[in-house]
Amino acid sequence: MNRRVMVFLGVLLFGLVGIALLQTRSASQSTIDVAGTLNSFYLVGRDLGFTPEDIQAVRLRDPRGSSSFIIARDGNGVWTAPGSSGTLNTGAAEIIAKTVALLPYMNTSPIDASTKLSDFGFNPEGQFAIEVVLLDGSGHSIAIGSLSASQVTYYALVDERAEVLFLERAPVDYLATQLNKPPLT
Repeated sequence: MNRRVMVFLGVLLFGLVGIALLQTRSASQSTIDVAGTLNSFYLVGRDLGFTPEDIQAVRLRDPRGSSSFIIARDGNGVWTAPGSSGTLNTGAAEIIAKTVALLPYMNTSPIDASTKLSDFGFNPEGQFAIEVVLLDGSGHSIAIGSLSASQVTYYALVDERAEVLFLERAPVDYLATQLNKPPLT
């Protein structure tokens, strides 16, 4: 009887090892469809027709005060910080441009004659502004209002669109941090 238990346990062990190998092999062969995943999100840059590579300059601005931070590409496509003292961390500048282009939003709310923009934190401007200039000379403006009641999204106005966007909080907080503590050494 002792021998039967040992044989049974040995067969069970080999079976479990075989299953583990098959699962590991299947997982390593699967691929992630990045484009398909991104297409399932609402992204400001995609909706406006630009990518991070299309951006010439970004200005992060506090409309309530005088602080602003600008990054711009020079003639060679290298990020610079015109008007700032210190050396720009170009990797951080690239992340800022990507964050602006890939700025995700969850939902929109239409604006009509009865909409009170002050309910969304626009008195009249908002708390934060992102201005983008593209390589073709066109530009876009994103005004950030207050946090939503859920504290998960910010209200935003983009260009002259007749809707309020609900931007995800984390990327907006990241950009606000870059304004308050620019990536300069």
